[in-house]
Amino acid sequence: MNFINGANWYAVHTKSNQEDIVEHHLSQLDVEILNPKQRKKRTVWGRPTVVRAPLFPGYLFARFDPASTLHIIQYTRGVRKVLHFGTTLLRVEDEIIQGIKDRLDQDNCVELQAPQLHRGDPVSVTDGVLNGLRGVFKREMNDRKRVVLLMNILGASAEVVIDRRLLHQAA
Repeated sequence: MNFINGANWYAVHTKSNQEDIVEHHLSQLDVEILNPKQRKKRTVWGRPTVVRAPLFPGYLFARFDPASTLHIIQYTRGVRKVLHFGTTLLRVEDEIIQGIKDRLDQDNCVELQAPQLHRGDPVSVTDGVLNGLRGVFKREMNDRKRVVLLMNILGASAEVVIDRRLLHQAA
């Protein structure tokens, strides 16, 4: 495996839902870990609850020297692989890691901001049943969590109410 000598940040691909387990094991090796979270609303036992979920599901960042630690990390419980292209490890720039760290709060969570939209802006749906469809932003609902879109569905124009977190501003 080709790599830059010295300690650098690398993205570690984990097995499904094992980011915290990998973080625990790697922290025992004195490896610096960045495992950012986000707050998500989920329904648990029929009640809406806010949970901490991975910001990057299936990934975390580790700062280590591959010459001395790569083999141990690759065989750590819960790790699939350290990201690489061919035989070259993919280093994550310090500026990217610092940018994520700067947005963390005291609970190690990043607050994601919904995009600012204006009437007539083209948008695309990024998740849910309407995933991949495009529409035009019409207005925001009173709760500020939902928006009204104009969408062309089956040849007819229709107003659709959708959670604003499911939208991405289209070009």
